[in-house]
Amino acid sequence: MDLLPREVFYNIVVCLLIKSLASLRCMCKQLYAEPLLKSHMRRFIEEPKILLESFPERCGPESS
Repeated sequence: MDLLPREVFYNIVVCLLIKSLASLRCMCKQLYAEPLLKSHMRRFIEEPKILLESFPERCGPESS
């Protein structure tokens, strides 16, 4: 079985959540290589997956 090219590996790992990466840290030291961490942080800063917004006028018991 051929190994994935490094670029493909990094593109997959960059898409993983930090929690998933933390569980894999004992398996592969490359997961904590500085370039990979920088790419991961940059991706989640540029493309956040969780959007938080407040809607106070529609929350609480008086909103019904």
